[in-house]
Amino acid sequence: MSIAEELDQPQLTGTESTAGILRGRFQVNLSAPIPALDRKRNKAYRVTDNSYPESSRYAIVLDPDVPYRMDYANMLRNNEVTGTVDLLDYGAVSFGEMDTRFVFVFERPEGDLVFNELEGPIEERTVLDVYVPAIIETINKHEKFGFAHRGIRGSNLFFKDEARTEIILGESATTPAGSDQPTVFEPLESANAHEFGRGNGNASFDCYALGVLIVQLVGGTLPLQEKNPAEIFTQKLEQGSFALLTKGLSLSNRCKLLLSGLLHDDPHRRWDVEMLSKWCEIIQDRPTPGLGDRKGIAPIMFEDVEYDRPRLLAQAMTQKPKQACGLLEDKKLSNWVRNSLRDDETADRMAEIQSPGQGQSRRKKRDEFTTIAQVSGLLDPNGSLCFKDLAFAGGGGLGSILSYAFMTDSSDMKSVLGDLLENGILINMATNDQDWEALKRRGWLSMSLANECFDLMKKKDQLGFGLERCLYDLNPTLTCRSPNFPGSYISTVRQLIEIAEKKLVSSNGNMSLFDRHTAAFIASRSTGLRQYFTELSKSRSGDLKHTVSLLKLFAHLQNVHYPRALPGFCLWAETLLKPLISNIQSDLRREFVKQRFEAAKRTGSLNTLISAVDIERHMKLDSREYSQAIMSFINAERLAIRLHDAVQERKAEANKYGSWLASVFSIATLVTSMILSTLYFLGS
Repeated sequence: MSIAEELDQPQLTGTESTAGILRGRFQVNLSAPIPALDRKRNKAYRVTDNSYPESSRYAIVLDPDVPYRMDYANMLRNNEVTGTVDLLDYGAVSFGEMDTRFVFVFERPEGDLVFNELEGPIEERTVLDVYVPAIIETINKHEKFGFAHRGIRGSNLFFKDEARTEIILGESATTPAGSDQPTVFEPLESANAHEFGRGNGNASFDCYALGVLIVQLVGGTLPLQEKNPAEIFTQKLEQGSFALLTKGLSLSNRCKLLLSGLLHDDPHRRWDVEMLSKWCEIIQDRPTPGLGDRKGIAPIMFEDVEYDRPRLLAQAMTQKPKQACGLLEDKKLSNWVRNSLRDDETADRMAEIQSPGQGQSRRKKRDEFTTIAQVSGLLDPNGSLCFKDLAFAGGGGLGSILSYAFMTDSSDMKSVLGDLLENGILINMATNDQDWEALKRRGWLSMSLANECFDLMKKKDQLGFGLERCLYDLNPTLTCRSPNFPGSYISTVRQLIEIAEKKLVSSNGNMSLFDRHTAAFIASRSTGLRQYFTELSKSRSGDLKHTVSLLKLFAHLQNVHYPRALPGFCLWAETLLKPLISNIQSDLRREFVKQRFEAAKRTGSLNTLISAVDIERHMKLDSREYSQAIMSFINAERLAIRLHDAVQERKAEANKYGSWLASVFSIATLVTSMILSTLYFLGS
């Protein structure tokens, strides 16, 4: 997010006068929930509009783990889009000192839901003459701005007024596109995708959903609600959406005409907004109802089952990739595509895909998944990308499904998505410009993002990289998911610093501030930080290099994103530096550094503190001085030992000399005694 966008974010004062108020106007009452307007994990509450107290408003308070549709929300706020609830404003709101949430405020429909299953079907003429034209106009308006509503369903269609004279669609901006839709409302392009991975879609998705809505309103019940998503997808492929959803309904030719165009399973033949706008005039130009998946002339055998439809075959192959690779041998599959489906172009591209070699290595297993993902993409060129047991559609589907994996803390999903990004499967699937154009058209992932995520996963063990970094890069509206900030909606680095400052002040600096999520969030939402994360990756937590790099990182963030005093961060810096300062051997130097730290701490500037303390230089000097002192001591000790040894040596020499003199005296005495004795005897 740019600095300009950050400055546009509301200031989170947390004072009583602004608690629960968005931009000084919309007061959100958390004690007045509206469960009927909830969006799964996102909850609805009553709102008082201080500018128009008599008006009817409501708020959706986001779950921090759920990404919203940022571009779509910006479009709604800045333009008048008829036929859908007005988005009045949105932004971060403080409900307390440590309680920050992201809030959307909408105009509340005064009427009830249009459809109530207990009340039974709605007259076909009312649906076609009143409701359908209004929804077509809304779809048309969305398409002109480059968006799809992605929330057209019976449970999201309201009467705008109490008199029930006008209908209006509910909101669809606060959750990933299509994630609230029952599977039956999704076309084949996304019907098998994970609910968070259905993608932004386009007007064609809305047209299909309108067709299902007509069936629901006229039929009086949600079609196929007793079926699970896999069964719905398979039956649509086998029977075609039109035949499947209209089975047993008594419909006029006019309604059948409309539904055959809206529910066509080929997106290229499905009616668009232009065709819808004049559908009453083309009753003679009846479209051929879609038949689900295209059918081959002859079937192909896979795992003892015959398949004559490529999408059904692709679905079966993704479930058994090892066995599916056998179809690539001797060009069995490409020959079937060429001869049975009459599709030479796809057959040629499929023939170029190599089956993994022999062996049972992890690499071979990974290559099997990659190969079958490629094959599945060719057999189902308009569908979702299927990898292992996950599927996602284009237009943001991958980012949303990754957020779901972290939201539910699903280790299996994280592992699958990690493999998808780390092993370069998306890159491997695009071996030439033609492939990249196909991926771009389907919106799975851009070449730049695919390569970026691939590079990030190479350093997955380092702070600021890995799957967490991919999570934030692919979800620009996602809040920081660090467990260090529970209950705080943090969507910018500025907000992270502000919330962290409050927590650090209240805890006297004793708080775990930096973890993998905090690092990844900062790296994703700011620029020019590679040098800091490189240094952090080369060091261990608690050592000198790591501590200094961490302080320099937050000093940089303070200068760029929050250029004001941060006494809480200085307290936190004290907890990091205190053990290092205590390791200084010199009492004089240690006291000097402490005094410098205390003086710098009062400024609230991490840069000033780092410069004043200069812990690296002082630790280096202290180490050198300590080494010199040790050497001086050693030398002095050696001298003392030499002096002591010299004294002992002189004593030994004196003893030796004394013994020699004693011997000489003894011998002389003996000789003298002998001479005297001899003279005595001679004289006698």
